Amino acid sequence: MLRFTKHGLIVLTSLVAGSIFAILPSRAATIALSEGQLSFTNFSQSPVSTFTDAQTQAISIFGGGSVFTEADAIAFFNVFPPFALNTTSTLATGSSQNYLGIAESFAQVVGNFNIEADTIFSFDFVANLSLFVGIERPITENANARADIFFALLDITNEKANVLETFVLAGNLSTQNNNSILTSFNDNSSLEILEPITQQRLLTATASGSVERYFGNSTTLSLIGINRNRAAVAVPEPSNYLTSLFIFGFILLALKRKQAKHTAKFILEKQHKLTQSNSLFISSGKPVSETKRSRATHT
Repeated sequence: MLRFTKHGLIVLTSLVAGSIFAILPSRAATIALSEGQLSFTNFSQSPVSTFTDAQTQAISIFGGGSVFTEADAIAFFNVFPPFALNTTSTLATGSSQNYLGIAESFAQVVGNFNIEADTIFSFDFVANLSLFVGIERPITENANARADIFFALLDITNEKANVLETFVLAGNLSTQNNNSILTSFNDNSSLEILEPITQQRLLTATASGSVERYFGNSTTLSLIGINRNRAAVAVPEPSNYLTSLFIFGFILLALKRKQAKHTAKFILEKQHKLTQSNSLFISSGKPVSETKRSRATHT
């Protein structure tokens, strides 16, 4: 059973906190910032094996303006005591004209657990995201920030995985008035459309809860947590911009396919190994982590 509590789930403001301003370039006319964090604590037992993955991509295309993009991702899973953390951030800024900047980050943690018969398995989680967009010229400048946070608890005792619990927290903030916040847990979803954005907006969302399940029989579980963030800024020039966007589309598609294949391949391989063996690989107890950073600058 998933117990879910909301803590200030949606906050939309016109003023941006000083901490946000402190990390943004002073000359930037167009800004997009996306941050996300997912943590798991208070596990009832340690995992028998863990996996982490982090990927980032930062691309800047310019034809006369200045553009800076940065993406960071950290995935960490500690075995003794057990806790896990995904933290991701993306930043894109630009000034002048004719530029495109997009940053993406991805982090994943996986923990596998052997649950004995007549046992309760439980853990707590906290998910939070922060999105910010700012522009000076609404007619020509575009900024978009998006964050997706997801986790699922799977029963992988048999060949076919059985989904026991799911959770999603996702947000989108855009100067093109395509703004929303979504929370979903165990197929019960809520969607709220936010007010149109004029020039600067900050959105923060936080959700926390706990998962607790009783297992009468011996069970093998897999907990998968994923963060994805994206920040994009652009000032279009009809010819050069469209060409650059077309080229970048292929790059972005290749990155997303790589992420999807990597995640699916790992889950399928792990399922196969677990179902073909009566015992799991026992972790050494050392923390497993992955860290990635990408930057791209053109002036």
